[in-house]
Amino acid sequence: MERRLAAILAADVVGYSRLMRSDEAGTLAALKSCESGLIEPVVARNNGRIVKRMGDGFLVEFGSAVDAVECALAWQGISNAAEGTPIRFRIGVNLGDIIFQDDDIYGDGVNVAARLEGLADAGGICIASVVHDQVRRKVEATFTDLGDQALKNIDEPVRVFSWSRDDGAAESAEKITAPTETEPSMLLVVPFRALGADPTAETLSEALTENISVAMSHFDEMSILDPGAVPADADVKSGRELGQRLGVLFLLEGRVQAAGDKVRVSAQIVEVETGQRKWSDSFDREVGDVFALQDDLTAIVASTVGEALISLVSEALDRKPESAWTARDFVMRGTTHLHRVDREQTLLAREYFEKALAREPQSPLAIICDCWTYAFEVMFGWPRSRDDGVDYAIARIRELLTRSERHSQAHRLMGRLLHIKDEHSAALNYTERAFELNPYDSDMLIAHGHSLLCTGQGARAVELAERAVRINPYAPEFYGLTLAQAYLLVGRLEDALSVLNKLSRPVGASQHARVMCLAMLDRLDEARAGFEAIAAERPGLSVEIFRKTLPFEDGPEVDEILTALKRAGVPGKAGGQHGVDGQRKAGIEDIAT
Repeated sequence: MERRLAAILAADVVGYSRLMRSDEAGTLAALKSCESGLIEPVVARNNGRIVKRMGDGFLVEFGSAVDAVECALAWQGISNAAEGTPIRFRIGVNLGDIIFQDDDIYGDGVNVAARLEGLADAGGICIASVVHDQVRRKVEATFTDLGDQALKNIDEPVRVFSWSRDDGAAESAEKITAPTETEPSMLLVVPFRALGADPTAETLSEALTENISVAMSHFDEMSILDPGAVPADADVKSGRELGQRLGVLFLLEGRVQAAGDKVRVSAQIVEVETGQRKWSDSFDREVGDVFALQDDLTAIVASTVGEALISLVSEALDRKPESAWTARDFVMRGTTHLHRVDREQTLLAREYFEKALAREPQSPLAIICDCWTYAFEVMFGWPRSRDDGVDYAIARIRELLTRSERHSQAHRLMGRLLHIKDEHSAALNYTERAFELNPYDSDMLIAHGHSLLCTGQGARAVELAERAVRINPYAPEFYGLTLAQAYLLVGRLEDALSVLNKLSRPVGASQHARVMCLAMLDRLDEARAGFEAIAAERPGLSVEIFRKTLPFEDGPEVDEILTALKRAGVPGKAGGQHGVDGQRKAGIEDIAT
């Protein structure tokens, strides 16, 4: 069990039983259409998470009371303006302590939200006074004070404020919070299928369908259609028909095959519009603990598909005029350039992010990606677009996190920015939160592992770095460097050397780490040869400079490494034109994010 403070939105359909008696099929179809066309997009746009659906009801969690109320206003503004549908909602919003367990939420905070929803008018909203205190002067809507209200099964009266479609605020709320553009979901997960009669494959296929959908929903950059919208017997053909009807861009479908103690999961992404297979991969694992296997396979597929999907969404934009691109489209295209880690490509990426912000100034993902471009300039020693780039990015991310705390990418970036400023303990708090918000993303694991490394927590750093490498078959080189440095910190020298020897581009900090490992193993001739090879390209190399490429803090482990370097003949102080700063810059490309 985990306790946390959250804003909770409870909603249900007005007169649902009457509507079902009148037209069951029509009501279900209208509610499903409303769910995919209104509720899911408006919840996602306001940084919420649909915790569960209860027939005609919805329970949604937010990290911010402002996000919750803006979502409620947009929800009702659009719903009340819709023509030709009988579906109308009542909504209640509360802010309180909740219990989080098994991906569900419980407690008085949830119960009060449900009671507030029951007080609301048709098409209206009721909020608790604690919510009103948080959103006053932050949302442009008028709430009427209803005074203290006795709520069923709630011990103390609750002061309630209401918003109604008839109080003159509906038009204002709709203008401010209703989306200006409708963006399709990126992905629909078709039920995975078991090949053969092995019960392990059957069990895994059922679990992976749900688990992968849940895992993908943790990625800030992804928009995933709820698996509840997909029939259990759907296949690629029927899934594509459903995707076309709901406007989804891509399908993910997979197969699970078991043989003895081995399992193979094959996955592919199909473009809904053309029916073409755009990506495929397969992953082999030993069975072992079935639950651990489910977790591993879920994370492997989610991390791999997430990366592939960004590229596929960007490629699909070539068939669409730029004038019709949404803010998300500009972000997806910019991200593909940002991932190339090149000065000119980064500047081009920033142009796309700025276009996204022109369309949607408060787009969290556009803000985060734009700030990464300033971090890259410092990390790689490129010419800076502004002298205060790091402080500028920190200020923007902090402001974003005050509006919504639940962006894993924002926490990850803040951790990197604080590491640049050598504020390692503060950075650790942010990367830990990033990992909590998305434990399925290998980038979050390696970022938190790096922070643990910087603060001397080698054993835990090894654990996370090993998992990051395990769940990302296409892990960048800096994953290997982080893992090797973690091994070095805990004294697993042969393991560190093995990882470093497998790197395809052993430059900078990874070369330094290899020399350190050889020196610590008393393979002094090899260590000396490695040092001389680096020094030939970078004159002035010294123990002092080697120390600068180690991310962890001073301690006995560091003293042992530096002593071993001196035994291998590395001079103690920097000299020549390539001083400490130059050598540090030369190595930092290996730890780029």
